[in-house]
Amino acid sequence: MGGDSSNTQKVLPIWKTFPASAFSACTAELLTLPFDTAKVRLQLQGTPMPGVKPKYTGLIGAVGTIAKEEGAAALWKGWQPGLHRQCRSSG
Repeated sequence: MGGDSSNTQKVLPIWKTFPASAFSACTAELLTLPFDTAKVRLQLQGTPMPGVKPKYTGLIGAVGTIAKEEGAAALWKGWQPGLHRQCRSSG
């Protein structure tokens, strides 16, 4: 398309790709952690007994219940190990 018809691509050195990859993975971890927290709470809740109303009724409802009962910061419980894992494995 352009004036240069060669098909060469520069390969970035590891000291540039590692921090960029780690930053991207950590950002994704922080943005999705509230939903992962809610998902785990839903899984741990199990199937309620007949006639018993479950505490969490869905993903969005679980996020709201956790934030209301425990505060919004509770949605990010365990963020430190998540960031360590992402930096170590994605970088």
